[in-house]
Amino acid sequence: MLLGFAGAFHRSELVSLDVAGLQYTRAGLVITLRRSKTDHEAAGRRVGVPFGSIEATCPVGAVRAWLEAAGITSGPIFRALDRAGA
Repeated sequence: MLLGFAGAFHRSELVSLDVAGLQYTRAGLVITLRRSKTDHEAAGRRVGVPFGSIEATCPVGAVRAWLEAAGITSGPIFRALDRAGA
């Protein structure tokens, strides 16, 4: 939720995020979107997400923590779950 709000992403953009499209910088996180609802030419776009001023609500820290906790090193950032949580 923090990342979606900070980056002003559409729902479809959030679910299409990929680890390969993340670039950590001194200013925060740069996310490359391959496709977007408003990108009619399919050129893609880069979105900068700055560090938050409060650690508990920092979107960059939340993404790092999620990837580490979920053991995600490549592929989609957000994965589908079934009813059993698998």
